[in-house]
Amino acid sequence: MASRSNLKPWKYKLAKAKAYWETGYGLTHYIKYPLAIFGFATANWTEVVYLGILYFFFCFFFGYMWYKTHMIDAVMELANQHNPYVQEMRKRFK
Repeated sequence: MASRSNLKPWKYKLAKAKAYWETGYGLTHYIKYPLAIFGFATANWTEVVYLGILYFFFCFFFGYMWYKTHMIDAVMELANQHNPYVQEMRKRFK
């Protein structure tokens, strides 16, 4: 596995931006359904495009804040508490 020092800077930044956007999208994916209904119901396509672009940036910003406030660490710890392998390792190294 490549360490961070072996990665090219643009690859690392791209992967980080992808993680931010995917996290934000995963947390707000239910918003896309009202946006889609609005898009099908309206004849104003420029407004739909603007809302889509706004939603894209909102997902990115929300994911960015999720990482910067360390909420990702809380989610990972919650997943670790229910992982049998992690429970076994914690008992073994306690």
